[in-house]
Amino acid sequence: MNFDSNFDIKLSNFSGPLELLLDLVKSKNINILDVDLVDLASQYVNIIDNLKQKNIQVAGEYLVIAATLVHLKSKILLLGDTEEKLDPEVEQDRIEFLALLSDYQQIKNIANMLKEQQEHRNDYFEKSTSNYSDFRRPNDPSQLDGHSSQPILVKVLKLMFDRTRAKNRLKISTKQVQVTADQQTLWLKNLLENKSQVDFSEFFSLPTMKHFVITMISMLEMAKKQVLHLKQQRQFSEILIFRGGFDEN
Repeated sequence: MNFDSNFDIKLSNFSGPLELLLDLVKSKNINILDVDLVDLASQYVNIIDNLKQKNIQVAGEYLVIAATLVHLKSKILLLGDTEEKLDPEVEQDRIEFLALLSDYQQIKNIANMLKEQQEHRNDYFEKSTSNYSDFRRPNDPSQLDGHSSQPILVKVLKLMFDRTRAKNRLKISTKQVQVTADQQTLWLKNLLENKSQVDFSEFFSLPTMKHFVITMISMLEMAKKQVLHLKQQRQFSEILIFRGGFDEN
Protein backbone atom coordinates (compact mmCIF):
# COMPACT_ATOMS: atom_id res chain seq x y z
CA MET A 1 0.00 0.00 0.00
CA ASN A 2 1.49 3.32 -1.08
CA PHE A 3 0.83 6.24 1.23
CA ASP A 4 -1.42 8.99 -0.10
CA SER A 5 -0.42 12.36 1.36
CA ASN A 6 -4.02 13.57 0.91
CA PHE A 7 -5.44 10.71 2.96
CA ASP A 8 -7.25 12.13 5.99
CA ILE A 9 -6.25 10.41 9.24
CA LYS A 10 -7.49 11.52 12.66
CA LEU A 11 -5.41 10.35 15.60
CA SER A 12 -8.50 10.61 17.80
CA ASN A 13 -9.77 7.50 16.00
CA PHE A 14 -6.89 5.47 17.44
CA SER A 15 -6.11 4.56 21.06
CA GLY A 16 -2.37 4.96 20.42
CA PRO A 17 0.48 4.57 17.91
CA LEU A 18 0.39 0.76 17.98
CA GLU A 19 -3.24 0.76 16.89
CA LEU A 20 -2.36 3.07 13.99
CA LEU A 21 0.40 0.66 12.97
CA LEU A 22 -2.01 -2.28 13.21
CA ASP A 23 -4.40 -0.46 10.90
CA LEU A 24 -1.61 -0.08 8.33
CA VAL A 25 -0.70 -3.77 8.67
CA LYS A 26 -4.34 -4.84 8.34
CA SER A 27 -4.58 -3.00 5.01
CA LYS A 28 -1.86 -5.30 3.68
CA ASN A 29 -3.81 -8.43 4.68
CA ILE A 30 -0.69 -10.31 5.82
CA ASN A 31 0.69 -11.69 9.07
CA ILE A 32 2.26 -9.05 11.31
CA LEU A 33 5.59 -10.86 11.42
CA ASP A 34 5.79 -10.91 7.61
CA VAL A 35 5.51 -7.14 7.25
CA ASP A 36 8.19 -5.20 5.35
CA LEU A 37 9.41 -3.01 8.21
CA VAL A 38 11.04 -0.44 5.90
CA ASP A 39 7.76 0.05 4.02
CA LEU A 40 5.76 0.20 7.26
CA ALA A 41 8.16 2.75 8.77
CA SER A 42 7.92 4.96 5.67
CA GLN A 43 4.11 4.95 5.73
CA TYR A 44 3.91 5.68 9.45
CA VAL A 45 6.48 8.51 9.37
CA ASN A 46 4.78 10.04 6.30
CA ILE A 47 1.48 10.10 8.18
CA ILE A 48 3.06 11.81 11.21
CA ASP A 49 4.91 14.35 9.01
CA ASN A 50 1.71 15.10 7.09
CA LEU A 51 -0.19 15.76 10.32
CA LYS A 52 2.56 18.07 11.60
CA GLN A 53 2.53 20.00 8.30
CA LYS A 54 -1.19 20.62 8.87
CA ASN A 55 -0.32 22.00 12.32
CA ILE A 56 -2.12 19.12 14.01
CA GLN A 57 -0.74 18.40 17.47
CA VAL A 58 0.81 14.92 17.64
CA ALA A 59 1.09 13.19 21.02
CA GLY A 60 4.57 12.31 22.25
CA GLU A 61 3.92 8.56 22.15
CA TYR A 62 3.37 8.75 18.38
CA LEU A 63 6.67 10.59 17.97
CA VAL A 64 8.52 7.98 20.06
CA ILE A 65 7.30 5.18 17.78
CA ALA A 66 8.17 7.28 14.73
CA ALA A 67 11.73 7.76 16.03
CA THR A 68 12.04 4.04 16.75
CA LEU A 69 10.90 3.13 13.25
CA VAL A 70 13.25 5.65 11.64
CA HIS A 71 16.14 4.18 13.64
CA LEU A 72 15.30 0.61 12.57
CA LYS A 73 14.79 1.65 8.96
CA SER A 74 18.17 3.43 8.93
CA LYS A 75 19.97 0.37 10.33
CA ILE A 76 18.47 -1.83 7.62
CA LEU A 77 19.27 0.56 4.77
CA LEU A 78 22.71 1.72 5.93
CA LEU A 79 23.94 -1.84 6.43
CA GLY A 80 22.82 -2.69 2.92
CA ASP A 81 20.62 -5.52 4.15
CA THR A 82 17.58 -6.97 2.43
CA GLU A 83 14.41 -8.33 4.03
CA GLU A 84 15.47 -11.83 2.93
CA LYS A 85 18.83 -11.73 4.70
CA LEU A 86 19.23 -9.23 7.51
CA ASP A 87 22.17 -8.65 9.79
CA PRO A 88 21.55 -10.80 12.93
CA GLU A 89 21.42 -7.76 15.22
CA VAL A 90 19.05 -5.90 12.91
CA GLU A 91 16.90 -9.01 12.49
CA GLN A 92 16.62 -9.32 16.28
CA ASP A 93 15.53 -5.67 16.58
CA ARG A 94 13.01 -6.20 13.79
CA ILE A 95 11.53 -9.33 15.40
CA GLU A 96 11.27 -7.65 18.82
CA PHE A 97 9.42 -4.64 17.40
CA LEU A 98 6.99 -6.71 15.33
CA ALA A 99 6.48 -9.09 18.26
CA LEU A 100 5.50 -6.07 20.39
CA LEU A 101 2.95 -5.16 17.74
CA SER A 102 1.73 -8.76 17.61
CA ASP A 103 1.35 -8.88 21.41
CA TYR A 104 -0.70 -5.68 21.28
CA GLN A 105 -2.99 -7.20 18.63
CA GLN A 106 -3.45 -10.30 20.81
CA ILE A 107 -4.33 -8.24 23.90
CA LYS A 108 -6.73 -6.09 21.88
CA ASN A 109 -8.54 -9.16 20.52
CA ILE A 110 -8.93 -10.66 24.00
CA ALA A 111 -10.15 -7.33 25.44
CA ASN A 112 -12.80 -7.05 22.71
CA MET A 113 -13.93 -10.61 23.27
CA LEU A 114 -14.20 -10.18 27.05
CA LYS A 115 -16.16 -6.97 26.51
CA GLU A 116 -18.64 -8.89 24.34
CA GLN A 117 -18.92 -11.59 27.01
CA GLN A 118 -19.59 -8.95 29.69
CA GLU A 119 -22.29 -7.32 27.57
CA HIS A 120 -23.88 -10.72 27.03
CA ARG A 121 -23.69 -11.46 30.77
CA ASN A 122 -25.48 -8.20 31.58
CA ASP A 123 -28.60 -9.64 29.96
CA TYR A 124 -28.95 -12.14 32.83
CA PHE A 125 -30.17 -11.60 36.38
CA GLU A 126 -29.25 -13.95 39.21
CA LYS A 127 -31.49 -14.18 42.25
CA SER A 128 -29.67 -14.94 45.48
CA THR A 129 -31.10 -17.50 47.89
CA SER A 130 -31.73 -16.77 51.56
CA ASN A 131 -30.48 -20.19 52.67
CA TYR A 132 -27.19 -21.58 51.33
CA SER A 133 -26.97 -24.66 53.54
CA ASP A 134 -28.33 -27.02 50.86
CA PHE A 135 -25.87 -25.72 48.32
CA ARG A 136 -22.65 -25.83 50.31
CA ARG A 137 -19.90 -27.84 48.68
CA PRO A 138 -17.22 -29.92 50.39
CA ASN A 139 -14.11 -27.89 51.20
CA ASP A 140 -11.55 -29.31 48.78
CA PRO A 141 -8.60 -26.87 48.38
CA SER A 142 -7.28 -28.84 45.40
CA GLN A 143 -10.46 -28.30 43.37
CA LEU A 144 -10.64 -25.30 41.06
CA ASP A 145 -13.86 -24.19 39.41
CA GLY A 146 -15.96 -21.12 38.76
CA HIS A 147 -16.16 -20.45 42.52
CA SER A 148 -12.42 -20.65 43.07
CA SER A 149 -10.37 -17.66 44.15
CA GLN A 150 -9.74 -15.45 41.14
CA PRO A 151 -6.12 -14.64 42.13
CA ILE A 152 -5.31 -18.37 42.23
CA LEU A 153 -6.74 -18.94 38.75
CA VAL A 154 -4.86 -15.92 37.40
CA LYS A 155 -1.55 -17.06 38.91
CA VAL A 156 -1.93 -20.58 37.53
CA LEU A 157 -2.74 -19.29 34.05
CA LYS A 158 0.13 -16.80 34.15
CA LEU A 159 2.64 -19.52 34.99
CA MET A 160 1.40 -21.64 32.09
CA PHE A 161 1.47 -18.70 29.71
CA ASP A 162 5.05 -17.87 30.73
CA ARG A 163 6.16 -21.42 29.92
CA THR A 164 4.58 -21.49 26.48
CA ARG A 165 4.65 -17.84 25.38
CA ALA A 166 8.10 -17.87 23.78
CA LYS A 167 7.53 -20.76 21.38
CA ASN A 168 3.96 -19.78 20.51
CA ARG A 169 4.65 -16.08 20.11
CA LEU A 170 5.79 -16.14 16.48
CA LYS A 171 2.75 -18.17 15.39
CA ILE A 172 0.24 -15.43 16.17
CA SER A 173 -1.99 -14.49 13.22
CA THR A 174 -4.34 -11.55 12.73
CA LYS A 175 -6.79 -13.81 10.85
CA GLN A 176 -10.20 -13.81 12.51
CA VAL A 177 -11.61 -17.24 13.43
CA GLN A 178 -15.27 -17.64 14.36
CA VAL A 179 -15.86 -19.78 17.44
CA THR A 180 -18.61 -19.71 20.08
CA ALA A 181 -18.90 -20.76 23.70
CA ASP A 182 -21.58 -23.32 22.75
CA GLN A 183 -19.22 -24.92 20.22
CA GLN A 184 -16.40 -25.17 22.75
CA THR A 185 -18.77 -26.53 25.43
CA LEU A 186 -19.81 -29.32 23.06
CA TRP A 187 -16.15 -29.93 22.19
CA LEU A 188 -15.24 -30.24 25.89
CA LYS A 189 -18.11 -32.67 26.55
CA ASN A 190 -17.04 -34.85 23.62
CA LEU A 191 -13.42 -34.72 24.80
CA LEU A 192 -14.36 -35.90 28.29
CA GLU A 193 -16.52 -38.68 26.89
CA ASN A 194 -13.39 -40.20 25.36
CA LYS A 195 -11.02 -39.41 28.23
CA SER A 196 -11.66 -39.66 31.96
CA GLN A 197 -8.90 -37.12 32.64
CA VAL A 198 -7.35 -34.31 30.55
CA ASP A 199 -4.29 -32.16 31.34
CA PHE A 200 -5.04 -28.45 31.17
CA SER A 201 -1.78 -27.84 29.25
CA GLU A 202 -3.31 -29.65 26.25
CA PHE A 203 -5.45 -26.60 25.60
CA PHE A 204 -2.37 -24.57 24.62
CA SER A 205 -2.49 -26.44 21.29
CA LEU A 206 -5.72 -24.67 20.35
CA PRO A 207 -5.26 -22.76 17.05
CA THR A 208 -5.81 -19.21 18.34
CA MET A 209 -5.87 -17.22 21.56
CA LYS A 210 -9.59 -16.61 20.97
CA HIS A 211 -10.18 -20.38 20.98
CA PHE A 212 -8.30 -20.64 24.28
CA VAL A 213 -10.14 -17.82 26.07
CA ILE A 214 -13.60 -18.96 24.94
CA THR A 215 -12.74 -22.54 25.93
CA MET A 216 -11.71 -21.26 29.38
CA ILE A 217 -15.04 -19.44 29.78
CA SER A 218 -16.95 -22.57 28.75
CA MET A 219 -14.84 -24.73 31.06
CA LEU A 220 -15.50 -22.57 34.14
CA GLU A 221 -19.22 -22.45 33.35
CA MET A 222 -19.30 -26.27 33.13
CA ALA A 223 -17.35 -26.49 36.39
CA LYS A 224 -19.99 -24.36 38.13
CA LYS A 225 -22.62 -26.87 37.02
CA GLN A 226 -20.33 -29.76 38.06
CA VAL A 227 -20.33 -31.15 34.52
CA LEU A 228 -16.56 -31.28 34.98
CA HIS A 229 -14.10 -30.83 37.86
CA LEU A 230 -10.78 -28.96 37.89
CA LYS A 231 -8.18 -30.17 40.39
CA GLN A 232 -4.53 -29.67 41.33
CA GLN A 233 -2.30 -32.01 43.31
CA ARG A 234 -0.61 -28.99 44.88
CA GLN A 235 -0.72 -25.23 44.53
CA PHE A 236 0.22 -23.96 41.03
CA SER A 237 0.86 -27.49 39.70
CA GLU A 238 -0.70 -28.85 36.50
CA ILE A 239 -4.50 -28.48 36.43
CA LEU A 240 -6.32 -31.76 35.79
CA ILE A 241 -9.80 -31.91 34.27
CA PHE A 242 -12.19 -34.74 35.21
CA ARG A 243 -15.71 -35.66 34.16
CA GLY A 244 -18.33 -34.46 36.61
CA GLY A 245 -21.19 -36.44 38.06
CA PHE A 246 -24.04 -34.12 37.16
CA ASP A 247 -25.89 -33.42 33.95
CA GLU A 248 -25.50 -29.91 32.59
CA ASN A 249 -29.21 -29.20 32.33
